Amino acid sequence: MRQPNSSSMRDGFATFYAGAVDSPWIAYFGGDYTVNDNVAVSLYTSRLKDAWNQYYFGSAT
Repeated sequence: MRQPNSSSMRDGFATFYAGAVDSPWIAYFGGDYTVNDNVAVSLYTSRLKDAWNQYYFGSAT
């Protein structure tokens, strides 16, 4: 991860915090599961090395 020097979306992932973020990788994992016709759940996680960890859990009825 590096501060962008162009507006092209081909330059990779960019993020801004209090300063420049220099991270070698980003990872995502998760999925949705339908329990039955009335209940579904979602669980996702993501991590930007040395910057953040995020988790998401959702349910629908």
